[in-house]
Amino acid sequence: MPHRRKKDPESPARRKRIAERRALDLALIRSWPAVKEAEEDGWLLRFSGGYTRRCNAVSVLRAGNLPHARKTRAVERMYLKRNLRPVFRMHLYVEPDGFDDFLAEDGYARVGRKSVLTQRLGPSGPILNDDLPSTPEGFALQVREQLTRGWLDRTAAWSGFDAAHPPPDIRPRALGSAGNAARFVTLLHDGAPVAGALLCVDAEQGGFVFQISSDADAAPVETGPAGGGDDEGGDADASMMPAMYAPDNRELEVQHVLSDAAVDRRCVLLRLLGEHMGAAG
Repeated sequence: MPHRRKKDPESPARRKRIAERRALDLALIRSWPAVKEAEEDGWLLRFSGGYTRRCNAVSVLRAGNLPHARKTRAVERMYLKRNLRPVFRMHLYVEPDGFDDFLAEDGYARVGRKSVLTQRLGPSGPILNDDLPSTPEGFALQVREQLTRGWLDRTAAWSGFDAAHPPPDIRPRALGSAGNAARFVTLLHDGAPVAGALLCVDAEQGGFVFQISSDADAAPVETGPAGGGDDEGGDADASMMPAMYAPDNRELEVQHVLSDAAVDRRCVLLRLLGEHMGAAG
């Protein structure tokens, strides 16, 4: 049996990838802050009244100095006091210190894993392959800096939120925490809204797209299927998928591109947003 060479954790290429991933992830966190945040020995605690998992989770950004059990119990109390379930977001660039093993022994279970597809951006937008369909006629993009009741109500309905969850005042506060970096995006088809997203502009990385949702009752888009999917072979909930745009000749990162008719509209939205960001870059 041939000897398989082990990966060198200290190789320059690996260190570069880790540094790039860390910069990207910190920019993603920075682009859409939680309503309230606090730091605790290498962890970033985020609270937004229960609206979205990522804005109500602990981001483990580095190995700390305090014992795992002591710090975990303190953090759990902070979340439970706010009627939130403690969730820990583990990052690949954090040096292993046994915390994931501690969580498993403490009764925690992995509830999700994200995969990211990348796409280059050119001077006039994304340099596309078959992952994003070409834009059919009749579509236009509307990008606003102010949150409106119409955008809020439409995207809530498309994402399947009911009247009680999240509470009516929580979602505007959570969306507003992005401040001046937020852009509220609507995809129009023949003048009618059919999809929406939250774009959070970042000075270093370009911008991130969150909360992609679309009208399930709208007519299918005749573009052919889009490629992609999650790395476990199943479809993901696109209404909660983050994606990242960067300026010219940087990278566009789209987290999952799916293949049903509703997602085709989301793909059209992503393509037009890529063109918008390329032109603005």
